[in-house]
Amino acid sequence: MRKLLLLSVFALLISCAVTGPNKNAVGTPFKTYNANNPYIYVNGYLNYETVELPFLRDGDTIRLNELRFNEVYTAMYTKQVMFDKFGNWTKEIWFEGAYSPILLWENVKLFDDETELYSVSANGVESMEEMYASVIVFDAQNKDCLTMNHAKKEEIISFFAEGIKSAKKDSPFFKAYWAAVGRNTDRNLKQ
Repeated sequence: MRKLLLLSVFALLISCAVTGPNKNAVGTPFKTYNANNPYIYVNGYLNYETVELPFLRDGDTIRLNELRFNEVYTAMYTKQVMFDKFGNWTKEIWFEGAYSPILLWENVKLFDDETELYSVSANGVESMEEMYASVIVFDAQNKDCLTMNHAKKEEIISFFAEGIKSAKKDSPFFKAYWAAVGRNTDRNLKQ
């Protein structure tokens, strides 16, 4: 009986133990006080996934694929990757009540060894429930590049994964971003 009690207490202690950062994650782990995101990763991410998002357009539901890098140190990593390579974005897309816009770059050459042009929207979410930096990518023929069978999907994932790994803390992106976007933040928070 005593052995069973000791074994039960030991099992309980092990199950309550705080686990460390994920060994398969990329980047430097940073401990948080958020049970949903106990670690976020500087110049990295826990994992990535493609999420299908439904959008209503002219009465029809269309589905777009969004590439998400989860548990990132900043949800602006994908925006920074795009800015650092291409400079200012083409458009800001604001949703009602949003504190941050989706940034859109149109007709950019993602890969130096080809002439294909892409449109990239970069976004991200920082909340108590989730933390990710994301992109939606279309080619010049307006095809979703993150579908399972698109020829460039893996290359696009690699482009952003490597960009996040090499993102610089002192990038001019942050100054440009807050100079352009900061003017709209207060207005959207009040809605």
